[in-house]
Amino acid sequence: MIRGIFKKEHKHRFLCQVLVDKKSELCYVANSSHFSDLISLENKKVLLRANKGKNLKTRYTLYAVNSENTNILLDLKELNNIFFQYLKDNKKYLPIKKEYIISGYKTDFYIEKTKQVYEIKGVLSKTNIANYTFKDHNRAYNQLQKIKYLLSLGYKINFVFILLNPKIDTFILSDKRLKENKLFLNCIKSGLKVCFYKTYWDKNIFKIKNVHPKTNF
Repeated sequence: MIRGIFKKEHKHRFLCQVLVDKKSELCYVANSSHFSDLISLENKKVLLRANKGKNLKTRYTLYAVNSENTNILLDLKELNNIFFQYLKDNKKYLPIKKEYIISGYKTDFYIEKTKQVYEIKGVLSKTNIANYTFKDHNRAYNQLQKIKYLLSLGYKINFVFILLNPKIDTFILSDKRLKENKLFLNCIKSGLKVCFYKTYWDKNIFKIKNVHPKTNF
């Protein structure tokens, strides 16, 4: 891990500026949204990971920010790796297939023996309350339609929200009138299981644990 001081986000997504050894570095951000809408990063201590490969535009990827004596994961591409490790550590979930396709739906994880499907979503909030709504509406709606279809075929779908800020204790589905949110609630009525986990920093790595925040489903 490389340590730095966060300076600013770029107007274009996926890029930010970080001070590393008193030198300004352009860094990759593995998140399609601007973090400034979700959490304050300016002048905060951050952790970076060195990018691998040749002819790269950036040397580092923004990995985590230090906040209130702990680290908050910012590299959303890392979420699936962390959850995969959790499944492997709980051997009852083996064997696990990654990105397995069922009827045109690409799962995050699939356990064939029990027909269990896992869909992973990261949730970040600057307060203890996470106001969530499905973004990229067409993609989210199509995804939820496929999930509802798989539920009708007898698949057990687990929709996993991973809370990135340790302070989050309440999860609110904002604006239930949105067609995506209405379809999500409809999927729950059809058997979709919603699970919550929280990341925590332990011995220089992120781990997750199951939690039960207040919800408004």
